[in-house]
Amino acid sequence: MTLKCFIYIQEKYSNSKERSQLLIKNIVASFIIKGWSLVVQLLLVPVALNCLTVYEYGLWLTLSSVITWMDNFDIGLSNGLRNKLAEAIAHDDKKLAKELISTAVIVLSTIALLLLCGLTAFVNTFDIYPMLNVDKSLIPNLRLVATLIGINISLSFAAKIIGSFFLALQKPAINNLMGSIASTLTLLGLWSLSMNNYKSFLSVCVLFTALPLLVYIAFSIYAFKYKYKELSPSIRNFKKSIIKSLVNLGMKFFVGQISGMLLMCTANLVISNAISPAEVASYQIAYRYFTMLTIVFTLVSTPMWSATTDAYNRGDLNWIRSTTKKIEMLVLVMLVILLIMLIFSNNFYTIWTANKVHVDIGLSIWVGIYTFILLASMCYSNIIYGIGKMNLTVATVFTMAIIFIAIAYPITIHWGIIGLVVTQSIVTLICTIQNFIQCKLLLSGKAKGIFNK
Repeated sequence: MTLKCFIYIQEKYSNSKERSQLLIKNIVASFIIKGWSLVVQLLLVPVALNCLTVYEYGLWLTLSSVITWMDNFDIGLSNGLRNKLAEAIAHDDKKLAKELISTAVIVLSTIALLLLCGLTAFVNTFDIYPMLNVDKSLIPNLRLVATLIGINISLSFAAKIIGSFFLALQKPAINNLMGSIASTLTLLGLWSLSMNNYKSFLSVCVLFTALPLLVYIAFSIYAFKYKYKELSPSIRNFKKSIIKSLVNLGMKFFVGQISGMLLMCTANLVISNAISPAEVASYQIAYRYFTMLTIVFTLVSTPMWSATTDAYNRGDLNWIRSTTKKIEMLVLVMLVILLIMLIFSNNFYTIWTANKVHVDIGLSIWVGIYTFILLASMCYSNIIYGIGKMNLTVATVFTMAIIFIAIAYPITIHWGIIGLVVTQSIVTLICTIQNFIQCKLLLSGKAKGIFNK
């Protein structure tokens, strides 16, 4: 499809009714793709446990948290590009769209190079075993593992921009397709290791990080060499002046992303250090079980982000209001499903992990509560991010993240994993209340001061 064709589609779906139709098509397509991805994610756990010990699996989950952190070192440029590119397309500014992509790719490539050098120096200078509370006799090659993971993640920096590109084009299904393909390839790789009784912590970690990189590269080549050649990034379209606009918006996303990671992904590191890497497995099994709801909800909320940006730039607040009400109803449906999942959680864990990992019912209850609060928060934060009035949201989540980090370790020492999840739930609830209030003010046209920035 040429850019001209894409612009035609954008114009065709410019009113409220047709934007809703486009949104529904994206959601349906994402559900089909993500449905398979959910099956794959479920299968990955038992297959990975066949390749690793519970201790190794817990360590991998801890390292994956670090990877998530690294993934957000793009200073918010990916999300900044997503909004700015969506705006450029809404205004049919082809030249600006190409300049935005080119500038973002070059800046992210530079960051990737700096990150790679920094990680290599860090891993080879400091003893990372005590940092992660890892027994060297059980994981003798941790330094090599960390180095290879760092290389793969650094290289993914520039390549992953293809995801933001498709999201800006209001094609979230393609973004989901990339993740689904990467997960499927990883599952096949792990299954091959398992069938050959080849148990290697290094191989598992490389599979989980290298295959997504290869998928990003393949889709980037397909998009910019064939499908959207008109938007292919180039050095001559790099504009220094654009960096400021991308960074100004991107930094807001960056602070929000990092703060969110502090709330959601630091738990693995805290548990590993305060208790043991093996205990991370119990927490993550419960978390991943209920996160299936979050994944499903994201299928709806992710298309809403770019669609909201488009509607807001066209002055269509009524569409945003009506769509938000539907999302709120979906949150209530998710609550019912969550309660059903909780009832059958122990039975599911037993089958899922082949009884290798025990999860306390109290932990399941609190992870379920935390998941529901997170869903409610996402309902409103994606609207706020789509509109671009995120200063208060970012400030709130940053403050809560700092508080969480300050108290997470001592709470885990004294009250265990459940105490940690209770703390996560409380600070996330505060963020949810703020998101709710601001979203309602924005959609009613009554937002003033910090609520309108």
